[in-house]
Amino acid sequence: MLLNGVIMVELFVIAVLVSMTIAYLLKLKISYDMNSFESTALFPTPFVAVGLTAIMHRFIEIDVVVAVSIGIISGIFSKYVNKIF
Repeated sequence: MLLNGVIMVELFVIAVLVSMTIAYLLKLKISYDMNSFESTALFPTPFVAVGLTAIMHRFIEIDVVVAVSIGIISGIFSKYVNKIF
């Protein structure tokens, strides 16, 4: 049981790192401004990645490929979230 939890933490970390890398490659800022609603690589990108990973874990068995694809989707979503909403 402990091994399954360790593997899930690794998949969460993979999703967060990939999402922050994609957000950086899409020219999102690294630093964030507390008085601004602009998305950055530090907020909300890792939180979107963790949330999507947790939701997908509830429905399907997650592996590394799914974690990387969640990271890519999270980075792209964070880049265009201001235009979507």
